[in-house]
Amino acid sequence: MKAFVPFYTYFPEIVDKETKVVQILRSGINTPPVGEYAIVESFCDDRKCDCRKAMLNVIAINQPGKILATIGFGWESISFYAAWAGGDQELAKQMVGTYLEPLCIQSKYSEYFCNIIADMVKDESFKSRILRHYQLFRSIKPSKQNQYE
Repeated sequence: MKAFVPFYTYFPEIVDKETKVVQILRSGINTPPVGEYAIVESFCDDRKCDCRKAMLNVIAINQPGKILATIGFGWESISFYAAWAGGDQELAKQMVGTYLEPLCIQSKYSEYFCNIIADMVKDESFKSRILRHYQLFRSIKPSKQNQYE
């Protein structure tokens, strides 16, 4: 069974230093309230899967349990995802870049946060941080990960 597990589950000391926080300084009709929003990274815990994607949950710092958006981010090419998905070109196209994760928690601000994260991943330092976290997550010994396998 594939599940996405928050990066902080195994690396809380890194998360304390490297979680990206977005500050909303002005609120409007289609924007979230003024405040700080954490971008919480999760990765697939299936040891046989190398999907090369992250799920990024946007959480208001003042409401830690409330997810406002779940954004997928796939950093590989369409051809990579097509091969990964057994030739499914449509699925491959959907997995490239940033997108709202289907069947995951969303809010009326999800599109807003998806656009912000799409801009953030253009920054090489932010993108490389996610890739580094993905590699660290994949380096965990199987016995330390979940028991679904």
